Amino acid sequence: MMKIMLWGFFFATVFGCTSTRAVNAEQEEFDPAKSTPGEFLASLCDVSKPSRWVAIDDSVRGWVTEGDIPNLIASLDSNRPCRPVIKDISSYRPPSSTEGDEAALIIQSFRDGFYPNQLHSRVYSKVEKDEIRTWWRRFTAAKRFNQSTGRTKKN
Repeated sequence: MMKIMLWGFFFATVFGCTSTRAVNAEQEEFDPAKSTPGEFLASLCDVSKPSRWVAIDDSVRGWVTEGDIPNLIASLDSNRPCRPVIKDISSYRPPSSTEGDEAALIIQSFRDGFYPNQLHSRVYSKVEKDEIRTWWRRFTAAKRFNQSTGRTKKN
């Protein structure tokens, strides 16, 4: 029985520590004060960086602004490889992502008011990306209408 416990301790120590170090060495930390959403997206697509993921401790409120959205909309159909974003508490590590999917995540986060609005990056379907474009057209049309009539949006 003692041999089994010692082997268990050995494997847990060796393999547990190795996998923890591997995850930490493969991820980069995110600091919203250092970049705009557009700059951050470009950084995610810099696949020459050694990290496989970009980790975020806490969601950030107000980081994505309305002025960021047009350039992100323009990136929705891009299949350019990117590093995925994860929240530190996520147990899932996506193997890859694209510029279009990361742009969709940032836009959806603007809609929800905080980035990221989910635990990790994911694949967005064409239908979901089309819905984002439709939302943006309606959002901007409503804003123009409200400005022309002197109305303001109340939350």
